[in-house]
Amino acid sequence: MDEQAAVDVIARLTAQDFDKSMPSELDPAIRQDVYKPIVDGRELYVKFTRDTQGGLLLVSFKENDE
Repeated sequence: MDEQAAVDVIARLTAQDFDKSMPSELDPAIRQDVYKPIVDGRELYVKFTRDTQGGLLLVSFKENDE
């Protein structure tokens, strides 16, 4: 998957793709949201957190291996 395809996946995330909110391993006070969209028959694992300015920060983008 190239960079533009990854950007497109993120842009198309919906509430149905949301899986869970979880604490950061490094700082449990920081929350991270996990999405698991299905793209071309594959489940992806996409995780975001908030940066210090309140913007979204992509933490993980990979094929889900669970």
